[in-house]
Amino acid sequence: MIVLSITAFQRWSSPLALSFAVIALCAGIWDFGFAGEIISPTLEGKIFLANLQFLGIVFLAVAWLAMTMYSTAQPSQNQRVIPALSVIGIITNIVIWTDPYHRLFRQNPTLDTVGVPFPVLASHYGPYFYAVHVPFGYFLFAAALFLLVRSWKQAPAIYRRQRIILTLSLMLPLLTDLLYILGITPITAFNFTPVVFSLSGLLLSGSVLYLRFLDVLPLAYETAINKMNVGDTVAVTATQVL
Repeated sequence: MIVLSITAFQRWSSPLALSFAVIALCAGIWDFGFAGEIISPTLEGKIFLANLQFLGIVFLAVAWLAMTMYSTAQPSQNQRVIPALSVIGIITNIVIWTDPYHRLFRQNPTLDTVGVPFPVLASHYGPYFYAVHVPFGYFLFAAALFLLVRSWKQAPAIYRRQRIILTLSLMLPLLTDLLYILGITPITAFNFTPVVFSLSGLLLSGSVLYLRFLDVLPLAYETAINKMNVGDTVAVTATQVL
């Protein structure tokens, strides 16, 4: 994920590449904290590394929606909502890191050592997690999924394959996280979503390397075609030939 982020940041002038870079960076932070949480033997260490993961988690959904908006050529007025949505992520992180003073995020975190292969952090999430963090994150991912699916029929064949890969990359970790929220997981209280997100990273890397996902041409092509009138058949034909 870090390699993908560095690759995308090299094209920082493109909003699409920049949002993709943020996604890869957030996923990398999540994976790093996830690995550290597994290794850490103490409750305090696991809580700290779990909090570190949320630095990536809370902004991942916002960046994914931004990437989807740019890749599906959404109007600029729709894209302006992204900075406002990021404010919720900042508030969530403040709540997480000040949690010992109010217990809105985790009510009574404990270390579970019974019937598990390694000590697992049982977070016992509080009202903020279920009332704000989860609904907000799933709303953003649902909006991104809606935009992706809606754009399938409008996009040329090669860009349609990109949209399908993006959709699969989103659905795999989203379903895994939903099962975790519902308490359906092979190891009690353990979230496998970061592992699945790494698999999504492999799908995304294939899209970047082989389907030229970060090129600005898909966005420019689609925008130009959408703005053409019916009488511009000759121009469309010439574009296809080129």
